[in-house]
Amino acid sequence: MRSLAHFAAMAVLFAGLASAEPPRRYEVSASVWIDGELRGRPSLVVEPGVEGTIEVGRPGGGWRLRVLVEPPAEVEGAAEGALWLTLGLEERVDGEWEFLTDSMLGIPPGRRGSVSVVEEGVQTASPENARLYVDVEVRPAG
Repeated sequence: MRSLAHFAAMAVLFAGLASAEPPRRYEVSASVWIDGELRGRPSLVVEPGVEGTIEVGRPGGGWRLRVLVEPPAEVEGAAEGALWLTLGLEERVDGEWEFLTDSMLGIPPGRRGSVSVVEEGVQTASPENARLYVDVEVRPAG
């Protein structure tokens, strides 16, 4: 027969697990290649559901990455515990922002994912052969 102290300890343990809140902020780290050239390795911290932006200027142009992180949700086809990460990338050309791509990735925290735009006929995208290649990782901010 189990003691009352044993049941009390188990109740405290389960209460702690049930009250565990999802992280309130996430760190997103990216590596961005445009036309085979590494253009930066930025990172930013965002709150779930609040879009963050990284903007990188350079002589004659620049680029910006919009990031939105949604907490894990049970969705068909998603990896268990995956965070939904929406990315949008634009490039500044002649003083104007030009849309490059936007995409949504389901990435488990601490794992990497990528988005690429390649020319027709390219079988496997890489930073060297893609018009655009973004490698990204998202994890709880500490």
